Amino acid sequence: MTAPDAAARPVGPHRAFVRAWTAGSAIATLVFVWLVTAGSFDLLRRTRLNGDFYDAQARSLLRGELAISPEILNLEAFRSNGTTYTYFPPGPAFPRLPIVALTHRFDGRTAPLLMTIAFVIAMTGAGFLLWRVRALLRPDAEVGRPQQALYAAVAILVGLGTPLLFMGSRSWIYHEAALWALAFALCAYDQILAFLRRPTGWRLARAGIFAGCSVLSRATIGAGPLLALVLVGAVVVVVRVWPRARGLGGVAGLDPAVCHPRRWLPGLVAAVAIPAVVYATFNYLKFRTFFSVPYDRQDIHTQRFRDVLAANDNSLFNLKAIPTHLLALLRPDGLSIGRVFPFVGFPRTPPRIVGSVVFDQRNLTASVTAAMTLIAVGAAIGVVALIRHRETAPLRLLVLASVLVVPVTLSIVYVAQRYVGDVLIPLLLSAAVGLEISLRAAPAWRTGMRRTVAVVVALAAALGVWSGIALALEYQRVLVPFAPPDERAQYVGWQLDAAGLPGARGPAVLSGDALPEVASLGTLLVLGDCTALYQSDGTQWTGVERSRRAGQWSVTLTPAPVGTEVGLLARAADPESTGAWTLALERLGGDRVRFLWRTPDGTKATGRAFSAPAGERRTYSVLADPFVGEINVMRDGQVLLGASGAPDRESGGLRWGRNAADADVDRFDGGLTVSSDRHLEQCRRAQRAGS
Repeated sequence: MTAPDAAARPVGPHRAFVRAWTAGSAIATLVFVWLVTAGSFDLLRRTRLNGDFYDAQARSLLRGELAISPEILNLEAFRSNGTTYTYFPPGPAFPRLPIVALTHRFDGRTAPLLMTIAFVIAMTGAGFLLWRVRALLRPDAEVGRPQQALYAAVAILVGLGTPLLFMGSRSWIYHEAALWALAFALCAYDQILAFLRRPTGWRLARAGIFAGCSVLSRATIGAGPLLALVLVGAVVVVVRVWPRARGLGGVAGLDPAVCHPRRWLPGLVAAVAIPAVVYATFNYLKFRTFFSVPYDRQDIHTQRFRDVLAANDNSLFNLKAIPTHLLALLRPDGLSIGRVFPFVGFPRTPPRIVGSVVFDQRNLTASVTAAMTLIAVGAAIGVVALIRHRETAPLRLLVLASVLVVPVTLSIVYVAQRYVGDVLIPLLLSAAVGLEISLRAAPAWRTGMRRTVAVVVALAAALGVWSGIALALEYQRVLVPFAPPDERAQYVGWQLDAAGLPGARGPAVLSGDALPEVASLGTLLVLGDCTALYQSDGTQWTGVERSRRAGQWSVTLTPAPVGTEVGLLARAADPESTGAWTLALERLGGDRVRFLWRTPDGTKATGRAFSAPAGERRTYSVLADPFVGEINVMRDGQVLLGASGAPDRESGGLRWGRNAADADVDRFDGGLTVSSDRHLEQCRRAQRAGS
């Protein structure tokens, strides 16, 4: 991106601003890296679930196609044209092309690194955008040490107190798509603002490219800058066709040169049309539709999902869902505060449904008013300034466009924290105006008032930053599906450590020989004499630490060179039955194998294929938890099999290797070593705390 005009900003203030913003962004990036790597700082760590879609998409692009194996996509597979696709646009797959062209080594490991790059781009785009707003409203203001500290703090707040950080709570496709879209959208809005102030072909081209990259990451976010360009083009046409409307260009903040239709209208059309056509082409090649997604072809076969589609005209979008989303975004109780670390968290109840719409999911969601209070107040001030102050005119179309695309997201019949990211752009655009207008007015305030405002703002900013970190941690370590047990255990350890702080306490601890049906979010349960430690997410129990009695093993095996399907672990359904719960290893040909889970009623869950040469010993983490019915097999952080339907709680009947009970599966003839896979440190600590 081109730096703002030297005439609009002296070199001294610009350098001071850059230093301050860079310092704040560096702190935010460090925290983001810590979060996205779950504290390991390994930017090439394997993502446990749904983190390899873009790697697979890049490989399919190298083959000249868009199809992805259903083994990779799982429930996110859409069947069309006799194969399977993801509904996500392919944008974030393109940076992976050089990597996947050279090696398979980093398949499933690129997301943390590339998400960090996207975060840095987002912070850079936000910094450029804020500087342009500053140059627009306070062009002659100096950037002294107090303002440098302020801008560094603003960078920290933007990076850590908004959904930008939350996206790093899990390096899977849902968050990566949104993060790339936000990053490119911020850059696009910056270049559109630059174009409106002083039009050049390069600025318009960059605006179109950034908007296109945003659309190809997440369309509902990228549609904003494209709509802004459409609105600019519409003003140019109206001014040209209706000379009396020349004042409209001033209201919209267009430089008089922009209103020259023969010069800029073709470029504006191209900047919008090219990204739209590229997006529509990819979508058509997959689904034979230009912009819609055929949700009835998704590989989810539950009756619940079919009922949701039927209630919403075979779609996951319904305008009747908007009031429920607005309630989730604006509810005053959209944040919980307590005495258990990290002391701030999600509200303990999902937003209630407004009206009669049928939702697919309603996850716990923090509201903008509670979790981003300072930014929300700044945005409100900015909206008033956009209406009242003529100098803000170049930002009006940008804010308007960013707001007009939000109802698309709010109409989805699914409430989730990640969707708050879709309203971040209008908040930041308006809050940037609110910040600079307030700084312009501050010198006229009395000293006491300035000090009071400074203290209140500092406290609100600190709460916003801590809320952003706390929400991301609670989601990553408690609420996210299939969170690694070691990450849950570490989080529980932090909570038990923090219980010694003044005014703090540890999480509630229950004990017993069976799991209750439900408990409040964050409650721990010590099963038996530390047979296992479980944590409640408010709706179900998830494992934190498990012993062998709870079905947790470390298994080292050498696949046999012969046989198509061999049993590893089994338990007969009853003494008179020939059926069994069976964990089996299936050889697919060559070195390719996969795990299977069979139940007595004939249900079979199939894991993903992977390479395991015959005769090579490998160690796997195997879970067959009889208390929560969870089955999985993992290796090096990769889920090779995930299923439900474990045998009942009489887990002593589970038998390994040659004792396999399923008559329909060959017995395992390879090398097999079984040992305990978990320590129970946090379970013992929780047991002592509960007593």
